[in-house]
Amino acid sequence: VFDCDDPETFQIYEALFDKDNRDFKESVLEIVGNDPAFTQNVLILDRLGILPEFRGQRLGLQVLRRLIRQFGSRTGMVALHPAPFIFTIQTLQKQEWPSSNVEENDPAVEALHVYYRQLGCADLPGTPIMALSSVYNLPPVSKL
Repeated sequence: VFDCDDPETFQIYEALFDKDNRDFKESVLEIVGNDPAFTQNVLILDRLGILPEFRGQRLGLQVLRRLIRQFGSRTGMVALHPAPFIFTIQTLQKQEWPSSNVEENDPAVEALHVYYRQLGCADLPGTPIMALSSVYNLPPVSKL
């Protein structure tokens, strides 16, 4: 089930699925693999915020790895839209997630893509979305 009222979620749907047959796009399967165990369930990792004092310790990759292992077991694919946003103790206290206003060619976006590729995520050409097969063997924590 995709929330089509949420533009970010719908953008992920459009990047992954063929609108005519409602299967994963062939171009997506070529990138992430076409394992017979695939289901059409998708784990969307919407936002990940690391407080500034904990950044630079590769915690983001470790948290993503844990989320994929915990929640991705019954999915065919994991998808995310890497986008920088400001996450601070103040936003945490207000219990609100800031939105990300991403400009094309933002160096911070490319840095996040490079960062997530270390986990095995692949860029979907022509989209800002990255995807990973749920049957992909994630690198061990020691490699992150």
